[in-house]
Amino acid sequence: MLLAVIVVVAAAGNRYGAALWRTVTRTPEPLLAACAALGCEPQRAVLTGWAETELLSDIPRDEMRRLAWEAMVILAGSEMTGDPVEGEVGAEDGVEYTLLKDNISFRTYVRYVGAAEKQSLFMVCSVEVWSPKSLEARRSRLEQSLHTLGKGIQRREPVYVTVHSRLAGARGAAESEQESKKVMARLRAQQLDELGGEGWYAVLAHSPLLGAAIPVAGNQVNLSLVFRRDVDADCTWVVIGSPLCAGDY
Repeated sequence: MLLAVIVVVAAAGNRYGAALWRTVTRTPEPLLAACAALGCEPQRAVLTGWAETELLSDIPRDEMRRLAWEAMVILAGSEMTGDPVEGEVGAEDGVEYTLLKDNISFRTYVRYVGAAEKQSLFMVCSVEVWSPKSLEARRSRLEQSLHTLGKGIQRREPVYVTVHSRLAGARGAAESEQESKKVMARLRAQQLDELGGEGWYAVLAHSPLLGAAIPVAGNQVNLSLVFRRDVDADCTWVVIGSPLCAGDY
C-alpha cells in the first residue's frame, strides 16, 4: 500500500511539476527552506528575468515607456504605493523604471538590442529584497511582468532567484560539502556536479521542488550552491540559486 502511494505521488509530481512537490513535502519556499536546513537566515534575495522579441519596425519611445510601466505595475503589485522613477538606458535607446519600497527594490527596463537593420526589443525585470520572507509569489509576478512584451516573445530564460546568507566560521571545502548535503536532503535534490577552488566550494543539482532547469555540461540544473570562506570575517558566505546563482558572489 505504501509503495503504491509513493508511485502515485511520484507520477503526479512528474505530471504537475514543482508546485505539487512543494505542496506534498510542505515546502512552499524551497530556497528559504535551504537556508533553514543550513541554520542561517536569508539576508538578501535577487530575482531577475528577461525576454526578447523581434521588431518589424521601430516603436515610439512612448510605447517603450508604456511597456516598462506596465511591467512595473505587475512586478510591484500592491507594494507600488509610490511613483517609480524613470530613467534612460544607454544612449537614449531605452526606458527604465525603479521603485524603492522599504527593504525592496524593483526595476524594469526596455531597450533596443542588435543592429539597426534587425533590432529586437529586450526587457529585464528584477526585484531585490532584504530579509526575504517569501519568494515564490514574487517569482510568479516577475514572470507575469515579462509577458507585457506581448505574444511576439522570441526568447526567454527562467527567472533566476539568488539568495545570499552566511554561516558562522570560515569553513573549508570538506565542511562546506557536509553543509551542502543538508540542502540536498531538505530539497530532495540530486547532486549533479561539484566545483571548487581556493576558498570556495560549489554544487550543481536538480530538485523536483524547483522550477525549470537549464542545461549545464549535459545536466539539467535547477539548483546551485556556492560556499565562500572569509577568514577575515570568520564566516562562510552562502549563495543559493535557482536555476543558477546570478550576480556577484
